[in-house]
Amino acid sequence: MLNGFRIALVEDDEIMGHSLVQRLELEGAEVIWMKQVGRAIGALRTPRAHRRGDLRHPPA
Repeated sequence: MLNGFRIALVEDDEIMGHSLVQRLELEGAEVIWMKQVGRAIGALRTPRAHRRGDLRHPPA
């Protein structure tokens, strides 16, 4: 379903991050997981990256 998609995941929680990466990869996505927003900026600049937001955390 997500074959060919590159997803930049920004999640600081270990358990949630592992779970999301595992699920997205099972769906066929290539996942780049970072725990800090600053490191994700470059990955999010690529035209095929999709974003997942955590509404509980304010933007950095």
